[in-house]
Amino acid sequence: MTLAASHASAFVPPNLGPAVTDMVTIPATHATLGGARTAGGLSFDAPVRDVDLGAFAIDRYEVTVAAYAKCVGAGACAVPDKADCNVPEAISYGKLGHEQHPVNCVTYGEAAAYCAWAHKRMPRSAEWEVAQRGPALFTFPWGNELPALGASNGCDHSCATVARALTGVDYEPVWSDKGFDDGWAMTAPVGSFPGDKSPYGVYDLAANLAEWVDPEGEADLGGSVSFTPLVATGDRQLRGGSWATNVFSTMSFAGRDRVDGSFRGGWVGFRCARDATAL
Repeated sequence: MTLAASHASAFVPPNLGPAVTDMVTIPATHATLGGARTAGGLSFDAPVRDVDLGAFAIDRYEVTVAAYAKCVGAGACAVPDKADCNVPEAISYGKLGHEQHPVNCVTYGEAAAYCAWAHKRMPRSAEWEVAQRGPALFTFPWGNELPALGASNGCDHSCATVARALTGVDYEPVWSDKGFDDGWAMTAPVGSFPGDKSPYGVYDLAANLAEWVDPEGEADLGGSVSFTPLVATGDRQLRGGSWATNVFSTMSFAGRDRVDGSFRGGWVGFRCARDATAL
């Protein structure tokens, strides 16, 4: 089964200017994040912490190549280093026709520099989770059920084929239909998968690219989990899944990883946030 044709004319989001991108405002939230859930016989769990969040805004889409290129042109951002990227074949920057794909192969510092240039900041981990799960704190952006076939840009047949060729490892797709192809071997234009939209209207929080988030804020939000040791080591946090994701847990609220902030991943991108008072 293939959906290549249906994604050939992917949705192009509006208003991708350098300083003002389409953002979603999320109301002040008091919630217990993390926890344990089950879906489809699988278990999903993450550290539990109580958080009090003021109202904030978050980018509706991951930062695109087109938006990032404007920052590069302004001299405020560095061109993603393809040679240092862990999957250089996946780099979206500089590829013809990839202007609306999310930018990848950027470090945490480069992502933060873009957000600062755009008069924004990096999203806190708790903010990212609330944006993904919605007011009901779903397991996935779409609800509490395992994703329908092709609901998000997780690893499909073409992704697995590329991964095997690059690594020599027997890489399996995330979908039960191992022959399913959504038309994108790696990144897809942002907003191409309507199924991967949170209750707040934020896209691509389950897959497309895993995203850098600010872990420092968690200690300031009343949480029981402190990320001070993580920050002190130079590590940062990634949330969510990507085009390379081949386990459903990574697409869920439990999807997180601890990675050195200097890491350049072909499966890693970002979006920005802003305090509601700054809107």
